[in-house]
Amino acid sequence: MERCPWPKNDELYIKYHDEEWGEYTGDDKKHFEFLVLESAQAGLSWLTILRRRENYREAYAGFNPDIVSKYNQDKIEELMNNAGIIRNRKKIEASINNAVLFLKLQQEFGSFNNYLLSFTLHKRLTNYIEKIENLPPMSIVSDRISKDMKKRGFKFLGSTIMYAHLQAVGIINDHIMCCFKFKKIKDEGEEILGGIYTDKLVLYNAGIQENNCKKLNELVIIKKEDNEIIGNISIVENKNYKIKIKNIKGKNEYKSEAEAMIIKYLDLN
Repeated sequence: MERCPWPKNDELYIKYHDEEWGEYTGDDKKHFEFLVLESAQAGLSWLTILRRRENYREAYAGFNPDIVSKYNQDKIEELMNNAGIIRNRKKIEASINNAVLFLKLQQEFGSFNNYLLSFTLHKRLTNYIEKIENLPPMSIVSDRISKDMKKRGFKFLGSTIMYAHLQAVGIINDHIMCCFKFKKIKDEGEEILGGIYTDKLVLYNAGIQENNCKKLNELVIIKKEDNEIIGNISIVENKNYKIKIKNIKGKNEYKSEAEAMIIKYLDLN
């Protein structure tokens, strides 16, 4: 059984990968839990936070945003003296601030999950990635979400952290293609192509990029080196496709790489 290589041989990490990472539930309580943990992670490893997860669960009232939103200065001092969590005052204050704003988003969108899905045309996204080296640290979607959340006042939740959040809660399936979880999660519920990631290119869903349902069967070809759009692909129901590449140096090399990955994508769908 193959799995993504990042858990390595750590039992906690393997369990997290096999049983939780990338699984979609749409549960707002799970969303708030990960927002607390991920904002605490900034500058640290995720494994460091996972090992403190149960301590956080106790300190943050089972990750109840209603309760956390009411934490006062005395509670902040209590948390600062809790050796079981990351004792960073700014991160602790940010988690309380974020709880208040989390509740506001629930009121506005019906749920925090609905808020996030509003950036993905209300679909789960599957990325097609062969090698862990091509796993992206962020995306157009996470850029948009973090920018909007920053405007709303959220803290310690930049694009990289929000991309990790989308991966963790299953809005984006970023298990590599040979991992046993890739197809399992892909086949659970309604999903659409997010992007295809190669060594030199990203073939990104134009519908997601432009937030336009009419363009969900189009891909834009982005050169990783400088984020230049160098072409596009149209996919039709009978699995035919056409690739247009701008007249740039090395275009045949890029075309071959794009064709190879789009064929693998079509073969899996």
